[in-house]
Amino acid sequence: KYGVESRVRLNGTPDKLKTLVANGVYVILENWLHPNEDIGHAILLRGYDDTKGVLVADDSYLGVGKEFPYEEFVNAQWKPFNWEYMPVYAPDKEELVRAIVGEEWDDRRMFENAVARNRELASGNENDMHAWFNLGTSYFALSEYEQAKTAFEKAKAIGWPKRMLWYHIQPIQTYNALGEYAKALDLVKEALWFNDSFAEAHLEAAIAHKGMGNIQFAKFEAQKALELAPALKKAQDFLASL
Repeated sequence: KYGVESRVRLNGTPDKLKTLVANGVYVILENWLHPNEDIGHAILLRGYDDTKGVLVADDSYLGVGKEFPYEEFVNAQWKPFNWEYMPVYAPDKEELVRAIVGEEWDDRRMFENAVARNRELASGNENDMHAWFNLGTSYFALSEYEQAKTAFEKAKAIGWPKRMLWYHIQPIQTYNALGEYAKALDLVKEALWFNDSFAEAHLEAAIAHKGMGNIQFAKFEAQKALELAPALKKAQDFLASL
């Protein structure tokens, strides 16, 4: 509609972000609003300053031209989202963007690289909760559910933030994929803490209830998901399958 394209990627690095920006590509980043807290946010990256060691971004909450120190941003705000970034570009720049993103334009290679990066971090620090959690989301994307489960349970044992499942429901999806429906429902409660309008969490609850043979509960949760997000096709298809 607006003549732009975008592609969500994970496992980003400051150098990759800077190269994109230097070539006239804006980048949207998902991060914590402030370092080491658990409120998700997004910023529009539009510059950097190596002399100051900062990324420069517009922030709908904090204002325009805000500066984010490289190391603090990468480790305390961006890392909890597995270094997710989304280049936004005109169609005639796609080949350039592909070249900058490199081999990680391919989803599988991107997730495999994210696994390797986070495994190295977790090996260096067994208590690196976000490295373990990122391992879980990366393994989940590769459909390696047992490995994802192990990583998520390690992260949870260390202690993930209260709002973590507001932004990442892969732990719930992992339990559902493995048929561990009671555990999935336990995590759904956490995802819906002070956030009952989370349609995807209600859908995961519906999937778990169906797996346990509770069809009426499954219908209720699927209908709730559709009330909250009428265009959620997965919920539409699920309800039609009951």
